[in-house]
Amino acid sequence: MTPFLATPGQLVLSAPLVALGAVLVNQAGRRFADETAESLLLATAVRAQPGRVAYLLFGERMATAARAADPFFARVVLPRTGRRGATLEDLAKQFELDAEGLRLTIETFNASLASGGDSFGRARFAGPLEPPFHAIRVTGARWRSLGGLAVDGTARVLDAEGQPIPGLYAAGGAAAGLGGEGTEGFLAGLDTLAALGLARLAALDVIAASTAQEAEPTS
Repeated sequence: MTPFLATPGQLVLSAPLVALGAVLVNQAGRRFADETAESLLLATAVRAQPGRVAYLLFGERMATAARAADPFFARVVLPRTGRRGATLEDLAKQFELDAEGLRLTIETFNASLASGGDSFGRARFAGPLEPPFHAIRVTGARWRSLGGLAVDGTARVLDAEGQPIPGLYAAGGAAAGLGGEGTEGFLAGLDTLAALGLARLAALDVIAASTAQEAEPTS
């Protein structure tokens, strides 16, 4: 799951906006969760808000850093999905947010930077939110699946009886993924690691089969 599917647009926000200091607010302009929480928990919290949406709010300094970190965000995502306001009131008007609630939220958040505490338990900050402001409407959505074709230890696809199908291999998103129990069972990069591992196993099996075939005596 991702809590950061831009809507409309259906673009996943890959830029590290939260790490740069962005916050999530709802239609009332209020924060409702620790933005650094595990993806599934945060996506569920976003979908529990009015309209099943939230607003990722960040300042110009954060936007500049995000553009530098992610060219796709700079050229496509932010221009298509983001709104910019010289003040919080300007931004609130564009999204029909509660301006007073938003102002109080940002004042409280910035004040928590000085005190080192956060009412939602957020421990990682990256500076205050300052004008001009940007916001992107987001929702929680599933953007990857751990399902796929069952494979054996050499990445060969298994049939309904659990037997390998000769010459058929699967890796990456086509093969069943790996994950642990609970909402934190999926680790960042695990899908890439599994894809690389299965691809290597498949390649080694093909090489071994080819070598064995070449070694067979001809009649």
